[in-house]
Amino acid sequence: MKIRRLAVAGFAAVAVLVTTSCLQPNQHTLVGIGGGHNASRHIDVITFAYDQGTPTTDTARFMNTAPAGPSGMPVAIDGKTFVAVNMSSAVMRDARNVLTAPLAFYPHGTTNVAEVAQYEEFEGHVGYALGLRSTGVSAVTLTRTSSTIIVTVSAP
Repeated sequence: MKIRRLAVAGFAAVAVLVTTSCLQPNQHTLVGIGGGHNASRHIDVITFAYDQGTPTTDTARFMNTAPAGPSGMPVAIDGKTFVAVNMSSAVMRDARNVLTAPLAFYPHGTTNVAEVAQYEEFEGHVGYALGLRSTGVSAVTLTRTSSTIIVTVSAP
């Protein structure tokens, strides 16, 4: 069993347990989600941790309505406005079809992000929605490292 620690912008840490022997070979596998608030920069930070590298394509987009799932219906998520985070060439299940990341995550200590919920997972595409407490347009950025995708959202 491998223990992976996530550092979220230097102010929070999350431990994630992953059985790497069951991961799909050569697949960018989502293995955890972390979150926190950086008061000095007025941002909330959500981190998606990957094993075997980050996906080849990723986007984060502000939305006034929750993104739709495969049924065409908006995903049920806490929030007034939303950020859709799409990651292609990614999986969130191991070779046994067991989830390697949560379907929903409630970050502790964030002032704008209320919930992170998976809304799509199909043929190498993973989509998560961030439910925001604010009603106005939030500044959203996406950065990456070799093993994480980091989404920052402006926070009051």
